[in-house]
Amino acid sequence: MANAVKWTAATVRLIIQNGSCDNNDVVVGALGNHTDKDRWMDLQLQVQFGTAPTAGTVFHVYLNPRVIDQQTIPTYGRVIGQFVVTNSTAAQICNTIQGIPIPPLECDITIENKTGQNATASSIQLTGRTYNEEIQ
Repeated sequence: MANAVKWTAATVRLIIQNGSCDNNDVVVGALGNHTDKDRWMDLQLQVQFGTAPTAGTVFHVYLNPRVIDQQTIPTYGRVIGQFVVTNSTAAQICNTIQGIPIPPLECDITIENKTGQNATASSIQLTGRTYNEEIQ
């Protein structure tokens, strides 16, 4: 009989590094979860703009499992959240999307720029932290 359920140590994964994404465009990164088979993920986006976007505009985030091990169509996945941006040209770290259930497969994570402004070239960094429960 289990005495406790605890979180295992998280694995930090760089999903998109030095990405670029114009307004109304997408950028896709891969999450390899077929080996670790983690159940949960948190995501955080860092981005910078040359022209400040309107505060409260967003990047949509999609999760697309690769069932047949090929890159998926970028925006035809499950919407898992939004990153909200501020009215700034300084580098900004957006809100964290927490507790995203993830399958034990290779997945594409797509972010879609709906901020009204182009992100500065090579300024997008999407970082994930994946983890499991441990029954003791």
